[in-house]
Amino acid sequence: SSRGLVGALVFGLVVVTPLTGHGAAWESPGWRGVALHAVHLGATGAWLGTLLALAVTAFPALSTLPVATRGPSLTALLGTFSPLALAGAGAMVVSGGLLAWHYVGTLQGFVAYGYGRLLLVKLGLLACTVGLGWRKWRVLTPRVEQGEVQGLVRSARWELAIGALIVLVTAILVALDPVGSG
Repeated sequence: SSRGLVGALVFGLVVVTPLTGHGAAWESPGWRGVALHAVHLGATGAWLGTLLALAVTAFPALSTLPVATRGPSLTALLGTFSPLALAGAGAMVVSGGLLAWHYVGTLQGFVAYGYGRLLLVKLGLLACTVGLGWRKWRVLTPRVEQGEVQGLVRSARWELAIGALIVLVTAILVALDPVGSG
């Protein structure tokens, strides 16, 4: 089926991509670095990909529904997609934390070297998305059932924008030499 083919291609991309960057330079045994980078990449894709799919397809479609059915429809969508996004975000944070510590190595490394300072920028952006996610979960999602969906849509757009900045910072990080590794 086409879903199986797409799944296999995504899995292949997630596994092969770390072979071209820092994951490939991981000291012995090298498979650990590749595996950790693959988990980080796949988890990030699950988080941002789910959010992007909702923002691009579901949110615009919901705006065409009668006001009375928007809240319940969005609540059902969130119940379906949120567990994948949350699992992805959690795995991304754990794998990213392990990677950050491996490459920077010390608390001083986060401020002493360009790689560590840029990594702190990435972590600051991530903290912003965590804050948005917490607000979405505790404040905005309970309002959705009553039909208040604009706050949630706006929050998701901000989370995607900051996620794009995180990806941009990551693209720069993979081109830098991680001083603390080893």
